[in-house]
Amino acid sequence: MSSLSVQEKHERIRLVLAKLSAAQNPQIRLRLFSRASDGSRVVRGLLNTAPGAGSAAPRPVDESALPPDFRPAGPEWAASLRPGEELHVVVDTPRSGYLHLFNLGTSGEVSKLLPEPGVRALVAAGRAYLASPGAGVTAFFPEGPRAEPWVEHGPANGFAERVLAVVTTEDRPLSASRLHPAWGEAAYAGFLAASGFAVASIEPVLGAWPASAWSWGYCEIPVIP
Repeated sequence: MSSLSVQEKHERIRLVLAKLSAAQNPQIRLRLFSRASDGSRVVRGLLNTAPGAGSAAPRPVDESALPPDFRPAGPEWAASLRPGEELHVVVDTPRSGYLHLFNLGTSGEVSKLLPEPGVRALVAAGRAYLASPGAGVTAFFPEGPRAEPWVEHGPANGFAERVLAVVTTEDRPLSASRLHPAWGEAAYAGFLAASGFAVASIEPVLGAWPASAWSWGYCEIPVIP
């Protein structure tokens, strides 16, 4: 079990995001939506518009495949997420390839959302995708839409919920453990000693590739009680 505090874990996550930014500017746009937990099944709001995207010029995006509630003009803006709400992610990328979606949670832990084992999540450039279960999504769930959506579990501890996307031009596996250092202090000390915390050590696949072979982006939103 990790001996690092939640704050220390989030400091590591922020450092990873900074290192990825140093490798290349974020290009993938992610938007987070939630459904209220009161049974209304209505999308509560557009939570965030990829603060990691910088000042990149707007690009044309085909959003015709999105359900109306998940298009920009549909929901109202919201400033936070609450535990128990459904979480939905809309992704669009300027580069076609294989989508890898990760959750960098308020707990400081990192987990992989997509693709599922044995599944390829292919995305086309310039098209918006609803990359979440429980909303009639079939693109990334070949056996049909799942009944159970992703749910925000918190904790509501003052830290942000983050979703990070990577698109690679080649079909390569990316695990959550390769996108951040091991949280155990001994393992982390060895990691620093061996690598100097270089971008290539955060993600050996990405760090070894030219920028033209991968792209990334993230979004974040505070979680409140």
